[in-house]
This record gives sequence, structure tokens and C-alpha cells, in this order.
Amino acid sequence: MQTSSSSATPSQQKDSSWQQYAQLDYAVGKLTEALQKAEQFLQGTGSKKLDLWEIWSFVVPFTCDIDPFLWLRMCGSAPRLYWSNRDGSFVSATWGISYCVPHTLNNEHGMRVLRQVLPLLNQTHTYHVLPFDTAQTMTPMWQPFSNACLFVPMLQLVYTNSAWRLHCIPFFGKETQAALACTKQILQQLPCMLQRVDPPTAATATWSLSQQLPQQSHWHNSITQALHSIACNDMHKVVLARQHILQSHSQQVDPLQLFLQLKQHAPQHGYCFFWQPNADQAFMGFSPERLYARQQNLLHTEAVAGTRPLGSDAAQNARWRQELLASTKDANEQQQVTEFLQRALSRFCCDRHVDERTVLSAGNVQHLVTRLRGTINSHATDADILSCLHPTPAVCGNPRSQAKAFIAQQEGFDRGYYSGTMGYVTKQQAEFAVAIRTALLNKNQLHVFAGAGVVAGSDPVSEWEETHTKMGIFNHLLDGS
Repeated sequence: MQTSSSSATPSQQKDSSWQQYAQLDYAVGKLTEALQKAEQFLQGTGSKKLDLWEIWSFVVPFTCDIDPFLWLRMCGSAPRLYWSNRDGSFVSATWGISYCVPHTLNNEHGMRVLRQVLPLLNQTHTYHVLPFDTAQTMTPMWQPFSNACLFVPMLQLVYTNSAWRLHCIPFFGKETQAALACTKQILQQLPCMLQRVDPPTAATATWSLSQQLPQQSHWHNSITQALHSIACNDMHKVVLARQHILQSHSQQVDPLQLFLQLKQHAPQHGYCFFWQPNADQAFMGFSPERLYARQQNLLHTEAVAGTRPLGSDAAQNARWRQELLASTKDANEQQQVTEFLQRALSRFCCDRHVDERTVLSAGNVQHLVTRLRGTINSHATDADILSCLHPTPAVCGNPRSQAKAFIAQQEGFDRGYYSGTMGYVTKQQAEFAVAIRTALLNKNQLHVFAGAGVVAGSDPVSEWEETHTKMGIFNHLLDGS
């Protein structure tokens, strides 16, 4: 699957661009025709309630390859989302919100929707973004994202089964007047989708490191206190995070262009996601880690922990790999995640299977990984799976409640959606990435997050260096690449 034509000849690029625009013109025409009919229908029904969740929803298939980033640029305004899985077999770009559920404590409303409503749906993709700690009230920096923790987009460009399709979902469970307003909003947006948009040819901003939270001395003290708690058997593991705050030299930063600039340095096989609720803010990431994937009633998850660098020297990489596999400390850290997932799967899966531990390559680092799978019991829902799995000891600790309390006491900042989870659900399938290797763009500041698992034998200096390595994708901004 291709998402750009940068490697094609000038003639091929011209033909490809013409095909894409022709396809998008056709799609906009079909959308306009259908939505105008829908608007006329709604205007004639007064306050009558629409009983069907997916009434008037439809799909426009494409016959050529489409660049999702070109489409997002043509859509222009937020809210916009991009999400792709690790092998590129599912890619989605969305605009607008047809239906949403805001963040509530413990995500109770969102989980109720997942349990009661989504089983009724067929092809509709519902996107779910969970913060690290669902029991905490969101701080102002994260508040715009919390207005739609679960949402159905108005327009959704989807690549699956080796083909692109444009989904339109204007009336997702709305009263007639709200549905009419939603329809008008889509109609007003359609002319923007016909504009020819050329992406910037160069980076739009340069960056410098303005702040580190916490400072290294505070980090050292937190690790020491964590090791003391572990030695006293108060907990077995805790994951502590820190952040770099990068400052742009430009007052205006194009969120989508920044994401594309960073994506050039992302691992080839990793999740990529970009969620922009408004013009000034965006949450983006390049995660190697799957929370879970469901295909019908088959579930796959994985335990990822332990880290070593990964560079251009093959011999050195092999030595780091063997060192990682032989490390008692890293094996202990990763085994705690595996055992947690085994216990979780025993609650809602049968025919469970655990693979042998191996090494996962993820950009400039490598991790220990154990893959698990099972058959989901008929009574279990995606809400049950999410509630049980998130957050795993890979991003929180063990036991979960003690680790959360320690994190809240020591870190000194709101993680928000860093180390949360982001993905989608349909009736037939679901997939969620663990939201690590992430950053929050807030106007012209970029908050970059990374964490390290602390277990018996951890060293504060080594853990500090590990978090710096994990920020590698975003550190490219500091050298202008």
C-alpha cells in the first residue's frame, strides 16, 4: 500500500495526482447528491426522531490509490485523525465528529456505549482514546482531547482489504435537528475537499529544548524511592515517565506537517496515530506496542518490556540483543507484564496460548516481547477487554493501584493520553495501540514523553538514558532533520 508518490517519475506523479483528484471529485459529487437528499428528508420530518443508528450512512469505493494525508489537507480544518496499524493493512483518515462521548471519570459513559450500542452496529468505525489514568480529571492542557474520548467521524477514508473507501456517517444516533446541522456542516466542508493542495516542501519550524520534567536529581530520588518500595514489597514494578518540552522558533506550527516530518524517522513496522481536535493542538505517536487486536472472537495481545538500543552496527545490535535476552532484571520486568496478561485473558478467553519470549525491533530500540492469544468468550465485549487490560504493567506497574498512586505522587505532571491507548472498534474487529513514543503539540510547544520500568536492580542513570533513547524520533527536531 502506497500513501505518497514521491518515488514515482514526474509523469507518474502527474498521472497519480490526476487520478486521486478525479476520484476525490467523484466522491464529493456522490456525497453532495446524497447529503442534499438527506437534508430535504430531514427538513420534512420536523422533530421526528431517527431510530436507526446508521441511517443514511454510505460508502464510496475508490479504484486507485489515495494519499490519506492529501485528503486530510484537502479537508483542512480539525477535528482530524490518522491511524494505521503496524503492517499497513488498515489505515484510516477521518474528518469531523458525527457522534461523541466526552471523558468521564473511569470512562463509565464510554464503556457503557461500547457495551450497549456498538454491538448493534455493522461497518461503522468508532474511535476510542483513553488516558493513562481514567480516574483523574483532565488538566487544561489535555482538556480539548477529553471532549471526544469515543467518537464516530462524519467522514472517514479507510484502507482495508487492499482498497480505499470513503465512509460518510452524518446521522449517527442524532435527533433530527442535530442531524440536520451535521448534514449542513458536511455540505459546507465539501468545497474545501475539491481544492488542490500542495504540501509544504520544507520543515515549517525549528526547535530547541526549553525544559525537562523532572530534573535529573528529582528523577534519581524518585527511582531510589521506587526501589525502596520494591525492596519493602509494597510493589513489584513501577513505570516512571518524564518529558522534554521543545519550543518552536515559529509562532505557527502546522500540526499535520510536523507529524509527517516526524513520520520520516518512525520505525517501519509500528503504529502511527495523529489526533487533532482543534487548530492549535494535536496528539501524535509512533508506538511499537499493541494493547490488543480482535478479529471476530480471536484476540491477540503482547507483553513488551525491557529495552536496549538498536543502531546501524549489526554486530553491536546482536550483542545488545543477547544482553537483553540474558538479563535477569529485564526478564523480571517483562515477565510481570506477561503474567498480568495471562491472568487477564483467563477472565474472558478460552483456548489461550503463550508464545516463547523473543525480541521486538522498534526503530532505535529493541524490547523483550511475549505474544499471547485466545478465543473470546461470547459474553465478553471490547469494553470488558479494555477495562481489564488498560493500563498494563508495561506502562503503569504491578500491582496497578499501588503503582498508580506512586506515579501520581512522584511524576509531577499529567500524563494525559501518554501511555493511554488509542484505536478503533467495529462489530467484526478492533485494534488498540499503547500510546507510547508520543508527543503533545500545544500551539508552538511540543511535549515529548517517555518512561522506564523500575524493578529490583534498576539503575537511575541507565533508566534516564533509556528514556532519552525512547524519545529518539522527536529528538530529530533538535538537529533540524
